[in-house]
Amino acid sequence: MVLFASRALAEGNSVPQESADVEEATPVAQTEIPAGTKDSPDRVSHRWAVIIVGLPGDAEHDKLFRKTSESWKNWLIDSLEFPRDQVIRLPELADQEAEELPPVTADQIRSRLAELREKLQADDSLWVFTLGHGSHDGKRAWLHLAGRDPSDVDFANWFAGFRCQEQVLWLTHSCSGWMVKPLSRPSRIVIAATAADDEANETEFPHALATIGRTPPKVLDIDGDGQLTVAELYDAVIAEVVRRFKQDKRLETEHAQLDDNGDAKGTEKLTEKPAPGVAKEFRPGDSLVIEAIPKVDGLLAAKTVVPDRRLATMPTVPVPAETPAIESEPAAEQPVDPQTADPKPTDSDAADSVPTEPDPANPEPTGSER
Repeated sequence: MVLFASRALAEGNSVPQESADVEEATPVAQTEIPAGTKDSPDRVSHRWAVIIVGLPGDAEHDKLFRKTSESWKNWLIDSLEFPRDQVIRLPELADQEAEELPPVTADQIRSRLAELREKLQADDSLWVFTLGHGSHDGKRAWLHLAGRDPSDVDFANWFAGFRCQEQVLWLTHSCSGWMVKPLSRPSRIVIAATAADDEANETEFPHALATIGRTPPKVLDIDGDGQLTVAELYDAVIAEVVRRFKQDKRLETEHAQLDDNGDAKGTEKLTEKPAPGVAKEFRPGDSLVIEAIPKVDGLLAAKTVVPDRRLATMPTVPVPAETPAIESEPAAEQPVDPQTADPKPTDSDAADSVPTEPDPANPEPTGSER
């Protein structure tokens, strides 16, 4: 059953108030920073995550929010190599079985983020998640907390000074699409569960993300390169959201958005390809500067590796013993589009893969004899 975010207000949530930070967020001057690339997954030395959980509104949602946020936390720690003491849940959940938790306030969030802003360096990674009910009053977007509700402007000011090169924001609450514009930066990935439109219904996105977090990463590695990226995660979550709506025979009431090129506009489906010459191919050691920003979303997300430790333990397919290893000139590499499946093998490829019986009269020369 689809619930409206206004239900949270009716069941005890605070009424959104005008933000104390009424001034628009001042953009931070962009400096050259190492580009996030799939070729250098070890570039991040310290990984931090912040999970912000808003007012649930009732016992049912309190249980649901606890389950989803705990699933996120376990995924970050157990699979994505975030240190346990660097995954911060607000409010803190010391006892999962506790009947009541002290709700987190906007001032507490601002204070914790300010501490992180001073601590994190350029080579650090910051992932932020929001979970809860939100709203939009025609001027500002709000996340419902105890006391004063923080607005999109508050969020923009809170994150304005972070200098870490990898910033991934997962805004999963309703009406989160309105926060994409103020949070947009060229070197930041902003993901919202909804479009900046009349999408105020309770979202499936956060729970779909929890499901994808429990999915074997090899299933999510669409291009089969042995690495998982933020773009592949995002695409998988969208597919899970669509599946949930179809399963319940419901009309889709949310359309996720991803912005990673700093143009303050999100994209739902990362299928659009850049025009020739728009974006360059980044290599280790390159710098990401404003002039190199692509005009489409998804390229930075496709280069940002998610270090899922489960990929390293995935069994590999052994080479059949009867298939001889023959040295030959390496074939020319063909460009692979990460948004498409692996190319189908050609007839010549199929022929090469079929072992033949050796002829005793004419033995096959080895690579060195050739």
